[in-house]
This record gives sequence, C-alpha cells and structure tokens, in this order.
Amino acid sequence: MNCAAIPDSLIDSELFGSIKGAYTDSKKDKMGKIEAANGGVLFLDEIGNAPLTVQQKILTFIQSKKFHPVGSEAVEKEVDVRIFFATNKQPEELVSSGQMLADFYFRIIEPNYTVPALRERSEDIPEFINYFIQVYQTKIKWQLKPTPDARSRMCELNWPGNIRQLENAILKLFLNCKARKVNEFNAEDVNEVI
Repeated sequence: MNCAAIPDSLIDSELFGSIKGAYTDSKKDKMGKIEAANGGVLFLDEIGNAPLTVQQKILTFIQSKKFHPVGSEAVEKEVDVRIFFATNKQPEELVSSGQMLADFYFRIIEPNYTVPALRERSEDIPEFINYFIQVYQTKIKWQLKPTPDARSRMCELNWPGNIRQLENAILKLFLNCKARKVNEFNAEDVNEVI
C-alpha cells in the first residue's frame, strides 16, 4: 500500500478496515489491508506520509497484533502479519521535523535496508522492463515489446526518478504505441518519453 497515494482521511480505514456506518456512504463492513494480509506480509510504502495518528495506531498494532476497525471500539481483531516499511525520505529528518513519531521510528528502524538507486544496479533494469511490460499488457490489453536498441537505451539511462520513472516511461510507451497501433518500440520512442 502506498501511503502517499491515499488521502489522509482514508488511510485509517484502508489499513484497519471499517464497520458499516463508520463514515458517510459506509454501507457495509470493509476489510482493511492488515486483516487481508493475515498470515503474510504487508508492505507500506512512503510511510513518512502517514499521519501521526495512523503511525500511533500502527505502532499499537505492531506491539499487540490487535486492532479495532474504524468506527468500532467494541470489535477487536487479532492477526499475525509482518509489516515492511519504506520511505524515500530520511526517517531521522522526519522525526526531527515532527512528521514521524520517535517511538514509531525506533520500533520500525531495525533491521534497516538501503536499496541502491536504479542507476547503481543497471543489471536489474532488463528484469524491471519485462515485469512492467507484463503488468501493462494486462492492464492496457495491448501487446508490446522493445527492440534490442530500445532495451540498450533503457539500460544506459541514469533514471534519476528510479523505478517509478522507469515504470512511468513504460506506461507512456504503451499509450503512445497503442495510439499509433504499433506493437514494438525503439530507442527513439524511449527518448521521446523520458
């Protein structure tokens, strides 16, 4: 779940679920991501964007493995889930600026893994290209493949926006190629979308 992509007012119910009538247009109980991940792993991306109140609720959940769906203090659920967190900001700076609770930071900081920028692991780019092509072939329902020079060009690029920039470039290639009714893109097409 990308915490930056969900409005602050909805993160709570996305994570912990909600009961019928908890908020306007809430016509039935809704299962949250934490409950859905029971027995598995939940990945929370851009955790630095989560409101402090949500950070506190996640911290409480991590410690107890129990939570209350939004709208009910009477209903308590217990699940077994591992949570991984990621942020593109320095967590220490988030704590200093008041955007992250210190208790939350100390609870989630270990173990800490730093993933090198895409430009530092260009050998991974072909696999990401293949993955995103598969994703967008399904979503856009269009068959598309890169020419060898397109693959080479994509592997040469610096990708300052990392994986998101690469994904966005592939999405643009799909949209452009589908509009032109072509099933292959070349290095020139790549240059147009970056």
